[in-house]
Amino acid sequence: MKKWCSYLVMVFVLALALAPQSVLALSRQDKINSLKNSGVVSGYPDGTLGLDKPISRAELAVLLTKIKGPDLTGQASPNFKDVPNNYWAKPYIDKACFLKNPHGVPAIVGYPNGTFGPDRNISNIEMIKILVAANKSDLTPWDVENASWPLSWIQWSIDMKILGPNSGLPKLSAQASAKRGDVFTMIYNAMESNFQGPSPKNPNKKDPEIKIPGKILPEQGPGKQAPKSSESKKTPSPNTANAFRDFNSGKSFDHKKFQMQFLALVNADRRRLGLEDLTWAQDLDQACSIRTEELLKNGSIDVDGRVHVRLDGRPWSTVLDYLQPQILTTPHGENLADMTQTSSSQKISARSLKLMTNESFLAQTFYTMWWNSPGHRANMMNPNYQYLNVKIRVGNYSKDSSPGQNTVFFVGTTLFRGEYR
Repeated sequence: MKKWCSYLVMVFVLALALAPQSVLALSRQDKINSLKNSGVVSGYPDGTLGLDKPISRAELAVLLTKIKGPDLTGQASPNFKDVPNNYWAKPYIDKACFLKNPHGVPAIVGYPNGTFGPDRNISNIEMIKILVAANKSDLTPWDVENASWPLSWIQWSIDMKILGPNSGLPKLSAQASAKRGDVFTMIYNAMESNFQGPSPKNPNKKDPEIKIPGKILPEQGPGKQAPKSSESKKTPSPNTANAFRDFNSGKSFDHKKFQMQFLALVNADRRRLGLEDLTWAQDLDQACSIRTEELLKNGSIDVDGRVHVRLDGRPWSTVLDYLQPQILTTPHGENLADMTQTSSSQKISARSLKLMTNESFLAQTFYTMWWNSPGHRANMMNPNYQYLNVKIRVGNYSKDSSPGQNTVFFVGTTLFRGEYR
C-alpha cells in the first residue's frame, strides 16, 4: 500500500511538472474569494473558511448541488442505508447523485453495498475524478471503462486545467484527504472550463453550507428618463426605516453615477480584449427597473427554485415585450445577482452603509461578482451586444435571512441587447 501511495504522489508531482501553462490568471486566493463572493462557498461561524480542513462526501454533495442544481433531476431518489430521511444533507446527496455529463457518465455515486458514506472524507484523486466526470462533456462510458487508473483521470484534469502550473494547487498526495482550500480551487478551475453559474438554493430548506453573501445565477441570452443625480445627497441613518427608500429614490445614492461607473468597468475590459465599447441603452430602462423591483419584492433572484423567470413563471424576456417586434430578432441577455447582508444589531452595518452610499464601491462589487462567473462575464464581453442597462435596488426582505436578523438585501440586474435588425 505504501508503495502504491508513493507512486500516486509521484504521478501527481509529475503531472504538475509536465502540464502545459494554464490560462488561469487568478491567484489561488482570488479563486477562493470569487467562489465566496458568488455564494458558492461559505465559512464557519467564526468567519474562517477552514481551508486546511478535509471535506466530506456530504459537504461536497452540497457544493455540487449549488453549482449544478437546475440540471440535477432523475426518476427516483437514491435510497442509501446510511443516509436516513432526517440526515442534514439528504436532499443534496439525492440531487448530487443525478449529476451526469451529456454521455451519462455519473460524477458521484454510492457504493455497491448500498451506502453513500456521507461523513467519509474525499481524497484528492476522488475529487479529481468527480470534477472531470462532472465537467468533461465529451467523456463517454467507453472512455471510463478503458481508462487507466489514475493516470487517465489525472491527464484529463490537466487538459481541463484543473491541475497544472498556475492552477493554484500545491503538490498533492493522491490518497490524502482533500483540503477544503484545494477543493475550492479545483472547483473554480473546473468551472472555468465548463461553468454555467451557481445554481439557486434548495427552495425547501435553508442551505447549511452556503450563507449566500452574494449569489449569481446563470446568464441568459439568445439569441423614460435617465436616473436623476442626487442634488442634496445624505447618508441614510443606520437605524431608520427610510434608508432603503432614500437609496432607491436616489436621495442618498447617485444611481446615474453608479451606472456610468459600472459601464466604465465593462468597457475597460472590453477594450483590453479588443472589443467595441457598450453604449447605454435607455430603451432597456423600463425592463431593467421592472426586473430588479419584482425580484426585490420576491426576496431572491430565484423564483420557486427556477432561474430567469418572472414572478408568474413566464420567461424573463417577456419584460421586453414593449420593444416588439424588433427585439425578437435582436440578441439580448440578462445577468442577475443579489447580496444579503445580515446582522443581529438593529442598525445597518458599516459595510451595508458603504454599499448604499458609495457608488464606485457598489459598482465594483457587483461587477466583480459577475466578472468572476465565466458565464456572466461572457455576457458582458459578448461581441454581439452593443447596449447595456443596469439597475440596483435594496430592501429589508431576503429569503436567505433568518427571523430576527437585520437584513439589507441588494438586487442587481443588467440587460444587454445588440443592434436592432
